[in-house]
Amino acid sequence: MKNAMPKAALLVFSARVGGKAADAQSASDLAGLINTAKLFTASPAGQAMLLKASQAGPNELKVLWDLAREFRDYARKNPPEADYVLYADYAFNPQNWEQGYVHFVVCDRKGEWVIVDMQNSHQPDYQTIKPTSRADCDRLLVKRLADLLR
Repeated sequence: MKNAMPKAALLVFSARVGGKAADAQSASDLAGLINTAKLFTASPAGQAMLLKASQAGPNELKVLWDLAREFRDYARKNPPEADYVLYADYAFNPQNWEQGYVHFVVCDRKGEWVIVDMQNSHQPDYQTIKPTSRADCDRLLVKRLADLLR
């Protein structure tokens, strides 16, 4: 009988929602979903962090990569004790699921990018979930993470 390989450790920060740091429960909720999906051994970050990269502007790809660069720099200056670290950025309209996005970045303990992902109303996974809340955005992130780790 083979021994199961332990899952890599993932430190999860509270998501940035609408330009503001979500409460600590955000990181716990997302880590719980990741653990339930058995993708990593996820734990919430002990401290809150709010990245300053702008969410404004017509070029969503620029918004994503500005965030990815800022998070990479943060992870390099503050190496996590985990194998990987995750930061999510959500924008949504509770009345209209098509107005929003889910971005997330995963870096390794050296601060190198492992995953940089963008979802909005143009992508099929986003269209399936139709996020109108932080919980919906979390579910979409976990779905994307699972697909990307296959």
